[in-house]
Amino acid sequence: MRVIKLYDPERRGSWLGEVKPGEYPVFLRDGESWAERNVEGKPLAAGEASVCVVFTDLAEAKKFCEQKIRELPHLRCDIYDNTGLAKPPLCTFGEKDWNPTPKALLWLAGLSILVSIPLFLWDWNRHGEVVLASIIAINLVAAGLRFLLWGLSSIDDRREQLKRTS
Repeated sequence: MRVIKLYDPERRGSWLGEVKPGEYPVFLRDGESWAERNVEGKPLAAGEASVCVVFTDLAEAKKFCEQKIRELPHLRCDIYDNTGLAKPPLCTFGEKDWNPTPKALLWLAGLSILVSIPLFLWDWNRHGEVVLASIIAINLVAAGLRFLLWGLSSIDDRREQLKRTS
């Protein structure tokens, strides 16, 4: 494990020049505000340099992040590959947002579309008198399509992460 200053006036080039292939930079942030944190997980003091922690082993980086999250539950740790912030993180620890699995998203998509069918049929049988049912059904179909696309993109993101970590 080594610590790299992100903005070092004495260094030529970017901080990425110091990260070699097969190394994993870890960024520590506040889980809610995304404010940068130092290696201890504390807010940066006035004038303190922004840093990332670089590991030569992905398992070691994950272990470090898990330990930091246990110590400071409000923290968020993102592990990247040697390309840095150009791609999404390989792993994220401490994310508090709703992060459903692709399977759950695909189920929600199917359920939303299935629930819309009886609403359409109800309005159809009443010859358009129950307009609200059709409006709700249209919104359910739109939500179902959004869940479907979200689920499929999540599957693709996970495949990409697996490809990058192996």
